[in-house]
Amino acid sequence: MPAIACPQCGAPTRVSLATPDWMGCASCRYAGPPAPQVRQELLAARDVLWRGDARRRQLGWTQQRLGAGARGGPGCLLAVVVVPFASCGGFSFFASMRGDVTDVVTFVLFLGPALFALIAGLFIVREVKKTRAVVETSCVAVPPAVAGGALGCHVCGADLPQADLSRTAVVRCRYCAADNVVRTEAVSAAVAQGIRATEALMAQVQRHAVALYHLNRRSSRLLLALVLVAPTAAFITLLAITIFSPTVEPTSRYVLFETDAGPCLAELQRSADGKVTYSFGFDSPSSNRGRWIHDDDTRRPTFRAGALVGAKAHSRSRSGKVVRVERSQLLGAESAILDGQGTTPAPSDLCLDEVPDDLTAVPLP
Repeated sequence: MPAIACPQCGAPTRVSLATPDWMGCASCRYAGPPAPQVRQELLAARDVLWRGDARRRQLGWTQQRLGAGARGGPGCLLAVVVVPFASCGGFSFFASMRGDVTDVVTFVLFLGPALFALIAGLFIVREVKKTRAVVETSCVAVPPAVAGGALGCHVCGADLPQADLSRTAVVRCRYCAADNVVRTEAVSAAVAQGIRATEALMAQVQRHAVALYHLNRRSSRLLLALVLVAPTAAFITLLAITIFSPTVEPTSRYVLFETDAGPCLAELQRSADGKVTYSFGFDSPSSNRGRWIHDDDTRRPTFRAGALVGAKAHSRSRSGKVVRVERSQLLGAESAILDGQGTTPAPSDLCLDEVPDDLTAVPLP
């Protein structure tokens, strides 16, 4: 905010780039032109201001709703980010509980991102609030010199349009298009600080003209980090568990069914009430891929994935000889490693080129 010492009494007095030929002092009631040198400084500062981009003096969409002038904002955004992860993660965890060591990993996988997002989000929200406080301190409208007077623009000093301060948090200056925080608490704090005229006019105008630009960038980065923290945490958690999970011998049971694509594997699943279902993988060449087949016959020959080692197999996207099979101890997922293939399909994704002597293919139920 451009301010100078009154030429008559020396009190700090607001001046305006919009009216460089006139000023008024609330202390001694002086009303008239500023000193010639001050007038030249005001004109020079105005020229510098017009050469800058007006958008740098304005609050962005996210700042007005979540940053300076907003009532709340970051805390609500944190809730929007965390609650869906916590709700979906909690439901998935309780639906996937098996009563063994995989429950620990399931908890970390489904609820770990929500806890990480909450902890990291609280730190980010704290930084957002600090930045918002700096924005409001740097860009709050100048309080009127006399009760009932107009608020002044923090950049150019011009009178701001009248606004209902109980409903409006930010007012844009009609002269320089700068956004001013007019929230009651911020203006009251500015009243306590008073007007200071310790810098040259040019320095005052330049400092306030670029304050929003730098603070907006910091706030935008913090808010973006807050939005991305939960998905990033979920990805990192899944990646870490996948990489560092030890492997053990496969334990799931499979049935070899005769399908339209040849002999294909389906994983056997037993529900709590003892019902049996078979599921083909989504990458299975069978037309039944991804489907669950219910069956009451529990006498079908089953086998573990280790019986596939040495057999030639193929999925919809891969083919080769099965060189080994393994099971992630933490995730509980099983995979088959084919020679010459970088990816590992699930056993239920595979169909066999030929049925090994120790396996039997049975018709679909």
